[in-house]
Amino acid sequence: MPLPLRPLVVLATLLAASPALADAIVYRGVVGNIPTLLELSQPAESANRDVVGRYYYASKGVDIPLAAHHVAKGVLDLDEEKPCTNKICHDAPDGQKPTPPVGAHWHLVVSAGGGYLSGTWTNAANGKTLPLSLTLVNARPLPANFDGTAQGLTSIVDGLIAGENELTTLNSPYDFIKFDEAAYVKSAPHKFGDSSFSYWTDPRTKFAFPRIASLAGGADVTAANDYLEQQHWLNNVVALECESQIYQGLGWLEASGTAVGTLGDMDSNSFSVTYLSPEVMSWIDAGSPFCSGAHPDDHVDYYNLDVRTGAPLDLSRIFTGWVPTPLDGSALKDLATARAHPTDYQWGPDDKLKSFVMQHLPKDLGGGDEDCTTPDTIASNLDISFKAGDRVVFAIDRMPFVSNDCDADLFDLPIADLKGLLTPEAADYFPSLKP
Repeated sequence: MPLPLRPLVVLATLLAASPALADAIVYRGVVGNIPTLLELSQPAESANRDVVGRYYYASKGVDIPLAAHHVAKGVLDLDEEKPCTNKICHDAPDGQKPTPPVGAHWHLVVSAGGGYLSGTWTNAANGKTLPLSLTLVNARPLPANFDGTAQGLTSIVDGLIAGENELTTLNSPYDFIKFDEAAYVKSAPHKFGDSSFSYWTDPRTKFAFPRIASLAGGADVTAANDYLEQQHWLNNVVALECESQIYQGLGWLEASGTAVGTLGDMDSNSFSVTYLSPEVMSWIDAGSPFCSGAHPDDHVDYYNLDVRTGAPLDLSRIFTGWVPTPLDGSALKDLATARAHPTDYQWGPDDKLKSFVMQHLPKDLGGGDEDCTTPDTIASNLDISFKAGDRVVFAIDRMPFVSNDCDADLFDLPIADLKGLLTPEAADYFPSLKP
């Protein structure tokens, strides 16, 4: 789905009416003959000495920071950062800004109205020069707390990763284009009964993520695939953000370690579909990504999607014992309120469902010295997903790092054997339950 471009004359009019630092402006073009996207923190035609930017080559997707070197009316000279090593980059003293090494110089001439940029890119080491040509394509409002740095431009993705908003042309056209126009490689379809899915791989991040190819009975795949696309993009963001931290202006520090400048092992992450029907999709996310911090994010996480709505599956519509607990410690008002605001609650088994799981645990489960099957663990970290044959998988996941050896399947049973635990609505999701 290509990005709908706003007409330049309309956009120029909108920008002219905006405050100087109200919008980040996106330009598309080439460096030499290499497709490139550029985002500046100010409109080029009215930019001042505080302008910063980021850009990426379409084939790489890694953000590279830019800072103003000299700004005059109609002309921008920007310094492009060079990737860091401990030999050429050093942390700045407290309260001071670092001075990143310069890898290249941009000289941009701004057309009347700011819709077109032309100029040169010059390698700082050897003087090699390439022509630059970029056209204004979109804009986004900068947040009120924008700090005036290239890293501040990239911080838009933090809210995306946290699930606060979707990656759209309105929220961040620069990042939207990066992933919407990627050269995805699609696997051959994998069959699940009369439904099927394919794994899509962005060659820049290398891991494969599922999209639905078809559903039994010709059911619409649009809502589900919109959700899956967003999840793929957000995992792409995590990988490329780690690679971009090789630049001091995007997070490099002397203590960063060797993971920055790589995909942070996201390319070794696996996303494996375990169930697909016109109503429900389940998959497992497993891996050990690491970019910086105390330890890798070793995980085996279970996900369910309501295929018809394109939203995470509400397990309380299937299991009577899947209940919400308010995160703020208040009393539960009603189930409808919790369903309307699911992230304000911790969801898990009630006493009846917890007891059922404890009674059906196989022997000798445990993560080394960890006891993975205590009642408290079942209460706080039980997850439920589905696999072929309409089987329900009971599992432990999202354990703390010191206990994440416990993340694994506990047991599985046919859903038809669980009728005493199911809601009447469960048959709408699993038609095999209907008489």
